[in-house]
Amino acid sequence: MGREDWIIYRQGLIPSTFSGLESEKFAFAHVDVDIFESVADCCRFIYDRLTPGGILLFDDYGLPSCPGARAAVDEFFKDKSETPLALHSGQAVVIRHPNPAPENA
Repeated sequence: MGREDWIIYRQGLIPSTFSGLESEKFAFAHVDVDIFESVADCCRFIYDRLTPGGILLFDDYGLPSCPGARAAVDEFFKDKSETPLALHSGQAVVIRHPNPAPENA
């Protein structure tokens, strides 16, 4: 396996670029879109497929020219256990918490 054989690059319009990835799990996803609806679509699709400890990186979270990116991320994570961490680069990162243990464990 080459250096990038395990990386999937998807270019195109969201959410249609997710077609065929419904059964995949992700350890890392770099979301490089900057309008509210595209970022929200990414959150909805990727979050449930993100492995525990997996990283979700939002490229345009803190950029003044992309207010929709931050609004979509903040809205999506308002009822989640994870909190986006704003970086000095203008990006934000979320690390998926492990799944909670079953009640009878």
